[in-house]
This record gives sequence, C-alpha cells and structure tokens, in this order.
Amino acid sequence: MRWTHAKTLTIAALAVFGILATETRAASLLIDAFDTAQTLQANSGSPTDSGSVGPVAGIIGGHRDTTANWTSGPNDVDVDIDTGTASAFDMSTGSDTLGNAKIQWDGGDGSTVLNPTGLGGVDLTLASTLNAINLEVLFDDLPVDVILTVYTDGSNWSSALLSLPGGIFSAQSEAVLFSSFVAGAGAGADFANVGAIELEISTQFPATDLTLDFVESTFVPEPSSLALAGFGIVGLAAWGWRRRKR
Repeated sequence: MRWTHAKTLTIAALAVFGILATETRAASLLIDAFDTAQTLQANSGSPTDSGSVGPVAGIIGGHRDTTANWTSGPNDVDVDIDTGTASAFDMSTGSDTLGNAKIQWDGGDGSTVLNPTGLGGVDLTLASTLNAINLEVLFDDLPVDVILTVYTDGSNWSSALLSLPGGIFSAQSEAVLFSSFVAGAGAGADFANVGAIELEISTQFPATDLTLDFVESTFVPEPSSLALAGFGIVGLAAWGWRRRKR
C-alpha cells in the first residue's frame, strides 16, 4: 500500500490529540463570577474606599473584600462590580489620575484585613486536574499590572505577575500557570490547600479602563506538552517522507 503525505498528517494529528488528551481537562473552579454588586470610589479627598459582600453564590468562599485606592491626580478611581457592566468587574481611572484596586477572597471575615486561612483549605487543582488561574478580560485599553497571590497560610504563600498589554477590546483569556508562581514566604503556596486568594490591579497610565468577566481556576496545556506534540509532528512527518523516498 502506498504511503501518502495525507496519511502522515493524519497520524501526526492523532498523535497530537493523544498527547494532549492525556492532560485531562476537568470542569473549571469558579473564583468569582462578578455578579454580586459593589461600587467603590477613591479620590484625593478620600484616597481609599473599601467594602465586603457575602454570603452569596458565585464567589469562592461566598465572600469578597474589595478596595479602591487613589494614588495621584485630580479625578476619581472607580470600581464597579455588576453595575457598569452586568456580571463584570470594571475599574477606571480619570484623566491624569492613577490608582489601584485589590480583591480578596478569604472567607467571611467581612474585612479587608487579610485572613490567610479564611477559605479553609480549598483545592484549586480539583484533585490535580487544574493547573492555572485564568482572568477573562473583556476590555483593557492601556497596560496594567495584575499581581495574583495565593496563600496556604500566613507563613506560606506565592505570587505571580501578569502584565496586561492594553489594546484588548474583546474577550481574551489570560491564564497564569500554578508553576509560574514564585514563593514569597516559606515553602510557597500549596494550590491544593488554599486559605486565601488576592488579586491586585495597578494602573500605569491615567484614564485606564479595565473590565473582567470572571476569575477561575482552570486547565491549560503545559508548554512541555505542546513542545512534545510539536516534536511528534516533525518526527512523524520525517518518517513519512523517508518512506516515500524508498
């Protein structure tokens, strides 16, 4: 039977599917759907505004603590959750104004003072089937820095920096692998035993607008798996070429 290039590509595609299929995808674990309303505003007269919501569904641990901070400029820093955009987190800074926002998911303490064990040991990996935290970005006109911090307790935590480039005008997933987090204290966070999660957004330019649809723990293919798949394609293609040459 004659070997064809189409057969080579078919086997290569099946090999890629087989490699990626071994990375079992589970249902994601929702951290926040942003469908419980909060409205905060900070400015030069009131540099910090904060509040808590809960207990409600759609938030990990049932509670969310949010803070808006003004750092400079003549206008406001606004945080609107499920108000400006339905079921979304909106942050905006006025012209010539900079600021930041912080969200804490640490159980029902009703305070912006972090409780690093408030979630009581949530398994963000869902029994080792999830490997990343994903931010679903709906809009980001200018660059912002997002710092994610995951706590097992006050002595063991890890952080990761996600730099959003701006120029995002439609839904885009921005995932951070658990393996990309860097230990900040002790042994770092155990993502299968999480006591608190913190997300901090810092603007770099005035008049920034950012909208997030939701935050979740999810699965994304590891770079090593994608590389292995690529090597498989190249190897099978070369093998098929050698057979044709015989």
